Amino acid sequence: MRPRYEEPEDRANEYTALAKFAATWDVFIGPRNTETGLTLLQNKQGVPIIFVETKCRRNTSYKYPSLKISTKKIKHAQQVWTKSRVPTVLLIQFTDRLMFTKLYPLKKPFPTTMWGRADRGDPYDIEEAVEIHIGKFREIM
Repeated sequence: MRPRYEEPEDRANEYTALAKFAATWDVFIGPRNTETGLTLLQNKQGVPIIFVETKCRRNTSYKYPSLKISTKKIKHAQQVWTKSRVPTVLLIQFTDRLMFTKLYPLKKPFPTTMWGRADRGDPYDIEEAVEIHIGKFREIM
């Protein structure tokens, strides 16, 4: 069995970022889909508004020119969009700011690359990822 790299602290940090995002748009945090990892945000009437994939990074938004995320996560976002027609976004909490970008629907797919960490000795930690240029993200004030 593969080790889990996500710690409870990571989930707490993601929830904090998600709460900031929800407050900005005056929506409420709904259920998290355990299969896809996406969290639903709803309006006051309980109508689905958006699904969110949330990540926290331990670097500034300026450190790298792009952000990489597993292609599996993007495929989950696409499947959710296809089934529900509710848009999906990627929310990233960097050390200096909170940013987001639309995942689906998209006019043009993101480029892909092989990516991962080799320092853990886990060959499954290297996988296909999409690469999203930092310029595609919008800052949340």
